[in-house]
Amino acid sequence: MLRASIIVLALTVFGASNVLAAQKLIRMAGFTPEKSVVVTHTMKPFIKAVNAEVGDEVKVKGYWGGALGRNPKKQYDLVLKGVADTAFFDPGYSPGKFPDFAVFELPFLARSGLEASIAMWRMYEAGQLRGLEKIKLLGTYSTDISFIHTKKKIKSFYDLKGLKIRTAGAVMSDTVKALGGVPIGLPVTQTTEALSRGVIDGALTGWSVILVFRMSSLVKYHYEAPLGIVPLVTVMNKKTWDGLSRRAQASINKHSGEVFSRQSGGGFDKVARIMASKAKKGGGHTIYKMDAAGYKKGAAWAKPLIDNWVKSEKGNKAKLDAYMKILADIRSGK
Repeated sequence: MLRASIIVLALTVFGASNVLAAQKLIRMAGFTPEKSVVVTHTMKPFIKAVNAEVGDEVKVKGYWGGALGRNPKKQYDLVLKGVADTAFFDPGYSPGKFPDFAVFELPFLARSGLEASIAMWRMYEAGQLRGLEKIKLLGTYSTDISFIHTKKKIKSFYDLKGLKIRTAGAVMSDTVKALGGVPIGLPVTQTTEALSRGVIDGALTGWSVILVFRMSSLVKYHYEAPLGIVPLVTVMNKKTWDGLSRRAQASINKHSGEVFSRQSGGGFDKVARIMASKAKKGGGHTIYKMDAAGYKKGAAWAKPLIDNWVKSEKGNKAKLDAYMKILADIRSGK
């Protein structure tokens, strides 16, 4: 009774926040809608797990749909400047800042978002990914596999015949050029409108993007082939990180890294399978899938593109070799 009386008196005189430890708010920014794959399968599971463990001390809260900043190209800066405590972004939107992520965009290498996500984190652990020194990295992960979606049918997978195709990043632009198309660099948030207005004829992207950004009524032809992935990263402001207790840091680390990568990449792949299944069942969609012979031909077609990337910068060969070794390890169960 005496203890309760003291607490009540203290709360009355000093306020609750001065007696009980103040819960620290960690603002997680997201430029995509709340129902997007990256939010539902990546950010929300992370938030739920951390809040469940250290919610008495820390509360991670999501601000989706660009609530803290709508520009996809500025998400890294939001974190660097402290506007948001954490955010996710595509390194390809910042040319020159994160040069090594381009290896993941190369065609006919990764076979799923899951294996690309795991490989990306292991590449980071091996010191192969530059540009992340100013922040706390929480996770690296991949969208589902990107391929060609068009508004009209083309005669050959390898002949886009001047069609304007949305891309993200220099490597994917080179891929579209090699297919005979004209790459148009656009943020994903502008792609649906560009398709609707006829600014572009198609997109190099995955099924998950077609679903989230409601492009399925605009692109009816889908040419499935492993033309690379879109790398994504989730980062935290270093000052925010340094201000957390060891307990909170331990919880965040527990749910970051490869755990984060597996959760995220697997989520993208799952949504892609669901979307592809729906498209097959109705809606006037035509899907062209590559068989084993087509895959072999595609790998041969991609080799000059990959060789050119290797030659474009000193150190790229070592990056590619490391990536291929990690992919082989993952496929063997390591």
